[in-house]
Amino acid sequence: MRNQSNLEPFIIGWCLALSLVLAISVLPMAEAVSKGYSPQIGSTCSKEAQALPGSPTNGGVMICMKDKSGLRWQDMGSLVADAHLNSILPKCALDAFYSPPIKVSPDHLKIFTRLATAYFSKRHLLPIKIVQVRKAVKKYLTTGIQVCSTGVTALLGAWSGFMPLNASEGWSVRTMHKMAGFGNSLFLQIVKIGSSYKIVGAATSP
Repeated sequence: MRNQSNLEPFIIGWCLALSLVLAISVLPMAEAVSKGYSPQIGSTCSKEAQALPGSPTNGGVMICMKDKSGLRWQDMGSLVADAHLNSILPKCALDAFYSPPIKVSPDHLKIFTRLATAYFSKRHLLPIKIVQVRKAVKKYLTTGIQVCSTGVTALLGAWSGFMPLNASEGWSVRTMHKMAGFGNSLFLQIVKIGSSYKIVGAATSP
């Protein structure tokens, strides 16, 4: 019993020291996760034409491009489209982000009306009326930065999608509402995730 009591302070001290070492080693990892990942200009990348937001001091949008030394992150704001990029990137004037206006089923119309009513009720902009629905093309409107070509020798362009990766469908729903400072209509961005529908954004144009 005497030997055990003599060992207890040593064991407690050793455990405290080990805990301190583990905590110190985890801090840099936690800090990196909390700050998020932002590539550095000139660092290597693996997927040509992939784009990511850069830090405020490291370019607005970073794009993975091939140079003499391989694939590198570059500041998109300084790049122009050459023949190669113009051939692999979608055109910025692409008119295929959405289907032509569609006639939705009564069930869909009921769902969209319920969501729109709740959205505009919070903003005191009732009554509302849905006047047009277009279906989103998922490959173009999945969330993230989508880079496009404005033509050879012209600066690159980009747009942002609104459909989460786990969304199966998306729509742009033009809704008329009570007059406000920005007009009397908005395009609600609605998605279906599993069996649920939700508004993920709103824009003054499609």
